[in-house]
Amino acid sequence: MEFEYDPEEIVLCYHGKLMYEAKCLKTDVREVNGTRQPAYLVHYHGWNKKWDEWVASERMMKRTEANIAFMERLAQETMEMEKEKRKKKPGKSDSSPPAEDSAEENGHTVKRPKAQAAASGELRMPIPSVLRDQLANDWHAIVNDKRLVPLPRTPSISRVLAEFRRRGCSKQRGEHVKAVVAGLKAQFCVGIGQSLLYAFERAQYAETLQKYSVEKLTDVYGAEHLLRLLVQMPVLLTHAQVTDNTLAIQVQIMLDLLEYMRKHREKLFVTEYDNATPAYIRMSIR
Repeated sequence: MEFEYDPEEIVLCYHGKLMYEAKCLKTDVREVNGTRQPAYLVHYHGWNKKWDEWVASERMMKRTEANIAFMERLAQETMEMEKEKRKKKPGKSDSSPPAEDSAEENGHTVKRPKAQAAASGELRMPIPSVLRDQLANDWHAIVNDKRLVPLPRTPSISRVLAEFRRRGCSKQRGEHVKAVVAGLKAQFCVGIGQSLLYAFERAQYAETLQKYSVEKLTDVYGAEHLLRLLVQMPVLLTHAQVTDNTLAIQVQIMLDLLEYMRKHREKLFVTEYDNATPAYIRMSIR
């Protein structure tokens, strides 16, 4: 078996909902998530060594400029969403969940209500390495190169999800898949203007809203922005008011969707970004 990372290499690694800098201490072939595969013993910078753990490569990313920016953006968006949750839930519910989430992310064990304990255990949605690369390349093209995803996209989010329902998931979970797909489409329409865009894309978004209603945006955007939403779903689902069993099913369906996107990535993701015009660049930095 080949190893993607080497001992002594500094990497980025998921722990819970966020990513942290870590050092790869050792490599080995171990049973992780039920299968024998390359595994890495990592030490999180600034953490007590008792939190050192063996992880699979699906939880790791190379320490590149683009990936560091992605890690920082994920932390910022998580913090902003937690602030919004506190604003919307005053009183007792205001202080409990954020405090517990913060303690967990800093490596402390805290007592959680039953539903949240299940959520924290189930909501690790590892992103396949090739899709992590897609996220990094997407960031680089837009933020560094000042290019744009061409809109409308083919296939659109609506088409990707429809094909996933038809070909990429178990028919036994039909009603659950239908509900997850509907939920993702609704969440995308709500979240696209709040947390799914880079600053350079906002002028394009404003232009798009002049042509399409918010409800039609899943027919305009494609897999690039759907993937950004899926990265954020563990945070959003942490506060979902559903049973533990339903939550576990929803998470598995989203993992199946990620695998579907990995398998069909060459057909789903854009290969050429549009060059922004000088006029657009001037407008975007006002």
